[in-house]
Amino acid sequence: MKNLTFNSIIDECNIADTVKNLGREVDLLFSYKRRDSDIVEDALGALKWAIKVPHKKIKVVINKGWLTLTGYVNYNYQKECAEGAVEGIYGVNAITNNIKVKSTITSSFIKKNITKEFKCNTIIDVSNVKVLVDGSDVILKGSIKNFDADKEVRAIIWSIPGITSINDQLNF
Repeated sequence: MKNLTFNSIIDECNIADTVKNLGREVDLLFSYKRRDSDIVEDALGALKWAIKVPHKKIKVVINKGWLTLTGYVNYNYQKECAEGAVEGIYGVNAITNNIKVKSTITSSFIKKNITKEFKCNTIIDVSNVKVLVDGSDVILKGSIKNFDADKEVRAIIWSIPGITSINDQLNF
């Protein structure tokens, strides 16, 4: 019986050149690193091009490929869009989204608009949903029929200006 090693298998299969070339490609893939300053420049450009993002209100900091977003926006979707705009940038290894949703709207305005939106929605039955508003934070209590209805409730609430957080305590 022949003693097989990795090198002997490569030699017998006549694939030595392929393995060497593959090794070079892998080395090149890991050896190309981007400077943090280049990544910040690309991130700022991506935020400018993201039409839903108020890019002038957002700051970008990067440290060894870890990108941090800070600042204030009016809506949660703007916060999510900002993160989405930078997540595909080459060289970004991780993202911390510290953007805050700043509310200038009263609790009564938020409660009134949530109630109005719930009445207009035909997809979900919100008769068993209790909405509590504490400043710009919304607490949901009660029961809902399924996951899709829960998702729809949260989408409705996030569409209201000034919401900074949702505490979803709904049961199925």
